[in-house]
Amino acid sequence: MTKRKVPITLADGKPRTLLYNFNALVELVDTLGIDIMNIQAALNGPGMLKAIRGILWAGLIHEDKALTIEGAGDLVDFSKIDDLTKAVLEALDVAFKTGGEPKNAEKPVTEPSPSTVPASSEQASEQLTH
Repeated sequence: MTKRKVPITLADGKPRTLLYNFNALVELVDTLGIDIMNIQAALNGPGMLKAIRGILWAGLIHEDKALTIEGAGDLVDFSKIDDLTKAVLEALDVAFKTGGEPKNAEKPVTEPSPSTVPASSEQASEQLTH
């Protein structure tokens, strides 16, 4: 199983990754009472700051099991809240998709296989017309 993580750097300057795996989603429901089917509404509603902090925490606990919700709040630079929200939404989008990778994930460079590379320009144009 490929873990799909979204990189993020928070106020402490330490590179981290957001991962919304099954355990993180259970924490969202159990600890925060956030309905995972209405996460977008939680991020736009009257309790949005609390929701952002909690959702950030849930996405970080895979790296640091001792991180508290308040500790996650300490990592937020309020002047960059829009960037944080975008990263959280991207990580959640990746979590709910089957397959796919984060937009900014590093992709391994692969060599084309000989069977897919035309040997001549004639073969290339023949492949394009068929």
